[in-house]
Formats: sequence, C-alpha cells, structure tokens
Amino acid sequence: MTLGLAIPCTKSYINYLENLLENISKQTVIPDEISISISEMDNYYPTNDYGLNLIITTTIDKKNGAENRNIASSKLNTDIVSFMDCDDLMHPQRTEFIKESFVNDIDGVVHDFEISHNCSWKTIEFPLDEFLNVTYENMDFKKDVIDSIVSGSLYPNNVSVKYVYHNAHVSVKKELLKTFTYDTTHTFPDSIFNRSLIENGHKLSYISNKLSYYDLKW
Repeated sequence: MTLGLAIPCTKSYINYLENLLENISKQTVIPDEISISISEMDNYYPTNDYGLNLIITTTIDKKNGAENRNIASSKLNTDIVSFMDCDDLMHPQRTEFIKESFVNDIDGVVHDFEISHNCSWKTIEFPLDEFLNVTYENMDFKKDVIDSIVSGSLYPNNVSVKYVYHNAHVSVKKELLKTFTYDTTHTFPDSIFNRSLIENGHKLSYISNKLSYYDLKW
C-alpha cells in the first residue's frame, strides 16, 4: 500500500515546515507522496532538495488548519493518508510502522507521542534528540481498539483502556475521505474528525510506540 502525508501550514510556520521536511527525509521508509497546503502565501519552494515527492498548494487567502488539511489530503493519490502538523516532528520509524499496520485490514490508526515539555510543569522537558535516537525493535499494535465515544471526552477512545494518542496525527484509508472531512467551523476539528469515524461504525487501531513529537509553543 502507498502512503501520503497531508500537512497543513501557514506562512508564519514555514520555518517549522522546513524542519519537518528534513525530518521526513530521514524516515526509514519515505512516504510515497507529501501534500502540503499553505495559506497566506502565493508560492513556496523548499530551501533544500530533500529528495521527497512533494505536492505543494498555496493560496494568498487566509485559511484555518482544517481547511488546509482538507486541501492537502484531496491532492494525494495514495491508499493511506497520514496527517501531520507542520510544527511537529516524526519518529524515524513512523511511516514504516503506519504502513505495516494497514496490512491488518484497518480503517485507520493513531499512535502515542512524545511532548516537548509537560503541560503543567514546563520545567520538565523531553529532549528531541532522545526521541529521535530511540530505535524500536517491533511495532506494538492493537487492532480496532478505539471504538467508543467515552463520556466526558470529545475524542473517541476505549471504554476499558484510556489510550494516549495525538488527535491530529491520525492515518486513514484514503477512500474514507470521500465521506469524512475536517469540520472547518469547529474549534477542535481533529477530535471531531476522529469522533465522526467512530460514530459512523469505523474503528481506529492503536500503536503504542511514540511516533511523533509534539512541540508545545506555550
């Protein structure tokens, strides 16, 4: 199966995007396509040749993250669409494990993640270098375990086990995007997208390996 990345971006986040592109170029398995939707910018050319198959869409219009996600994903011609925020980074084995997970005939998958610093105690830091230098011997995969709308939570999970995952880093079969898109009017479109999948009979699988690095900006 082929895998494409869908990345939303705005002009003010271009420097973060360059870091992500360099990060992607070091994946153990390179994504087949990478679609980037950039708003508030009339054109964009990466500062370096990262050796990636890039599809770049720009507009001078102001768009939110959900709109850019929908645009980026619509340009992909792959079996799997994996979403990634432009200011976050990927573990070197992320693409490899996500592709491997879809061999199990699943609709979508989410995974655990590392965070740059603790939300409550900002002096507690989790260094990026340590995250990138971890090599996983095996993927820890659980099929279709995120299958419920849990009381008191906007995003779906499991009624018995609370799985930790990043809503914005979901990967799904491309065919599902014919029916499901990101709500461009909601404050939390990532959560609503995943919730919509579960509410309509789909399930998300889970990879417990930490495959992305969430860089908190506050």
